[in-house]
Formats: sequence, C-alpha cells, structure tokens
Amino acid sequence: MADLARFDEDAWGRFLAFVLDEGDAVSPAEVQAAVQRLGMDLRPAVARVQAAMRSAAARAALERARSLRPSLVQKILEHTCRGGDSPRDQLRAWIDAGVAAPQRAVFYRRLEYASTEEDLRSLLEDLQRLDLLASLSREPDEPSE
Repeated sequence: MADLARFDEDAWGRFLAFVLDEGDAVSPAEVQAAVQRLGMDLRPAVARVQAAMRSAAARAALERARSLRPSLVQKILEHTCRGGDSPRDQLRAWIDAGVAAPQRAVFYRRLEYASTEEDLRSLLEDLQRLDLLASLSREPDEPSE
C-alpha cells in the first residue's frame, strides 16, 4: 500500500479539493450509473478498504490493551501482595499452591533469576496462563444416571 504519510496535510487538501470539485457535485446514483456503464468492478477496492479499516481498528484495540497492561499487572501484584509480602514471596506461595511438581522446578528457577519487575510480571503472566489452561482442560462432571 502507498505511503500516505509522505504528503503533508496541505497536499492532501489540494488533492481532495481537485477530486471533490464542489462545483460539479455528482449524486451517488450518477456515480453508480457511470461505474456500471464503464463496466468497473469496485468490489476488490471496497474489500481492501474494509480490510484496512478492520486492521486499523484492531491495531488501535491492541495499542489500548498494551497501554492498559502495566496498570493491570500492577493492580494484580498489589492485590496478591497482602500483609506486606513482597511480590516475590507471593509468587513463591502461588507456585507452591498451584503448580504441579514437574513444572514447579522450572518456575522456581525463573523466580530465582527474576531480577526486575518485568521479570516478575512475566512470571506472573505465565502462572495465570497456566492456571487458565488448567481450568479449561478440566472436564465438567458427567451427570449420573
């Protein structure tokens, strides 16, 4: 796709003024008739524009989620660290309580080498994902006959 940012606002204004000459206002029906008369298929162009709009909306949603992530992680750490426990102590307790023995050694090693707040956040996210996967893999109880 063309790099639209290479032109400044003034250039775009002049271009749109040229293309959308308000003195020769054309109705949508006239445009539709001209497109049909010329045998032009605008569906691929419309599909590309719609895909670009969906992509832009998805990028905006991802950016909003990324901007909220640090505050959410901080809130989780604050909530889980009760009674003056440090995040490291709280994570150690969570590993003891909720991680199976084979995986526990891996998480202890990661906790041991976690030197920054970002390392602790990453470990917390991994534990949350593991908890979510465990809850999704549990099968609902079968009704007894």
